[in-house]
Amino acid sequence: MKGIDLIMKKLKEELKYGKKGITLISLVVTIIVLLILAGVSIATLTGQNGILTQATKAKEETQQAKDEELRRLTALEAATNLETKTIIDKSTGKDVPVTIPAGFAVSQVEGENTVKDGLVVIDSKGNEFVWIPVENAIATDTTEANNNKSMALLNSSTKNYSGVMYDFTVGEDNSITSNVRTTNYFEPRLSTWNDTDETLSKYGYASKEQFLETMQTEYNNMADSVNTNKGFYIARYETSVDENGNVQSKKGVLPWSGNWIKWYNLYEKQKTFNSSSVQSSMIWGSQYDAMLNWVISNKNNNLLGISRDETGKVACGSNEKDVINNIYDLTGNTFEW
Repeated sequence: MKGIDLIMKKLKEELKYGKKGITLISLVVTIIVLLILAGVSIATLTGQNGILTQATKAKEETQQAKDEELRRLTALEAATNLETKTIIDKSTGKDVPVTIPAGFAVSQVEGENTVKDGLVVIDSKGNEFVWIPVENAIATDTTEANNNKSMALLNSSTKNYSGVMYDFTVGEDNSITSNVRTTNYFEPRLSTWNDTDETLSKYGYASKEQFLETMQTEYNNMADSVNTNKGFYIARYETSVDENGNVQSKKGVLPWSGNWIKWYNLYEKQKTFNSSSVQSSMIWGSQYDAMLNWVISNKNNNLLGISRDETGKVACGSNEKDVINNIYDLTGNTFEW
């Protein structure tokens, strides 16, 4: 702004020594110079390398560094948490129990430590998961399930569970509602619908019946756990693997993928998360719908704004348009293969 100061000083001197005005040409030149200087000043402030732009970038980088440090501190805290405990979260206006497994700790980053925003836990290796509350996990019929947004039905005769799936509808006001889907295909039986003994033998199962029995047992265990703990954890990021081939949930690494990977490989791989206090598994469809029901119960309609990255194989958690309630990669990366 020094140029403007010099021009104004000159004008004042001319007026001081009796020059009561300036010619039209001088006025035009003065205005043009002022406009050019103003344009240069604005560009200096707001351009790509402008002061304001750089200040904003520096602020964001500082906050990111601060958040990463808090996550590292949380990981250190997790290493000292030797017992599983339950805390009560009140951020939604209700008392919501949250189970914190041994070896995990609640994130210290602002916006990551309440159920309303998406409560994140971190283990000592930096894996991140988000708590999905399910108040009434089990129902005895579809009417009860629809009323309570339950995720599984109990068969009173076999004592087995079957998954409840939902249809989600967007209203004219962009509000989202859900209703139990009417179908004859239920988890876990749906998972074995097109399998053959020959296919399953490649993955260590003697028959389709044995595979279904295994799937039913694992589904029952999952449903019982969700019912007991009033919720479950979902990986914050899409599945990747560490240097030992174990699954992990970390930001900034490429997802586990390849043409050779089949559903069965992924199903078994999801069980390899290295922790003595939790049991990992591939997410069931009924769990995914339970997560969606939780999101819309908080009147969070940001589901309508998420979109997948179709540019190729991208790092986990890198698409800021594919995140809701602190959960990334919900739409997946359709072109990562």
